[in-house]
Amino acid sequence: MEKVAKNKPLISVIVPVYNVEKYLDRCVNSIINQTYTNLEVLLVDDGSKDKSPKMCDDWSKKDKRIKTIHKENGGVSSARNVALDNAKGEYITCVDSDDWLEENFLDEMYNTLIDNKADYITCGYNRTYEDGHSELFNDDGSVTIVGPEVYADRVLEVQPGYGFTHMKLVRRDTIGDIRFNESLKVGEDALFNIELCNKVKKIVLLNKPLYNYYFNPDSLVRKYDSNYVNKYYTSMEAMYNYINSTSKNKKIYKYIAFHVLLVCVNYCYHPENKNPKESLKEVCNMPLFKEAIKKADTKNWAKKRKITLFTLKFKLYSLTAIICKMRQKQFKK
Repeated sequence: MEKVAKNKPLISVIVPVYNVEKYLDRCVNSIINQTYTNLEVLLVDDGSKDKSPKMCDDWSKKDKRIKTIHKENGGVSSARNVALDNAKGEYITCVDSDDWLEENFLDEMYNTLIDNKADYITCGYNRTYEDGHSELFNDDGSVTIVGPEVYADRVLEVQPGYGFTHMKLVRRDTIGDIRFNESLKVGEDALFNIELCNKVKKIVLLNKPLYNYYFNPDSLVRKYDSNYVNKYYTSMEAMYNYINSTSKNKKIYKYIAFHVLLVCVNYCYHPENKNPKESLKEVCNMPLFKEAIKKADTKNWAKKRKITLFTLKFKLYSLTAIICKMRQKQFKK
């Protein structure tokens, strides 16, 4: 196996690290125990305040393939960009530090990519929850080749997860000088993937759950943040402006509307928001959000999401409130 691995190109595995002492060992173990062994692991400590920095250094001492980069806190995009600037591999993959890989992740991704003569591949995943239960996504075992326009549609659908940074293997030359937008606090991964669409001719969809995504209950997405709306609006504007300057893909409205629903649940009707009605009206009257609510095509959406958007479109805000409060209760379970 070792001899075969040496004949294969170097793969750089990028892992942004921030206060993840509880999960880091699981993540790194899953990477260094890959059946594909010709790899470098870039652990980017983004100014962690817990034991993560020392853990990263300890891992670097244990395995010469692991390199630790310490930097001041600048956010996940900043951490990934530093890693991209330092990566030596012919191929790049990103792993979130609270997630982990199946041991054949790199082998399957690389071999399928090469077999199909492509520069970009994404796989299915297993979403796991704190209580132990899990859900599989994109797991029918098929291998499909799509063009950049079709893949861009998939990214803008949001729910299948094609816009995530992880679960991908991309040729470094294809990425080139594309970097994550450090001014965005959310949605930076989807924009990165949309930008990549303009540099590839075909994308391989490997529908095998080779990646384990941990649904973290402490995620910043669900914590109350008084700046939540501005973060999402800035992100949606960036995506909207990029799409309009390139493909003018109408699915951008569906993408934005999906995130409007997230804002309604996670901000407007968050238990810590003291003025939910006023917040909801403000959100629905923001120009880009208002346009998306009006123009979004909700085909393939779950019935509950369709109904929620309907209540926003026709200003049935009392019904919106009931749905959002029910969703908040589900998060607590």
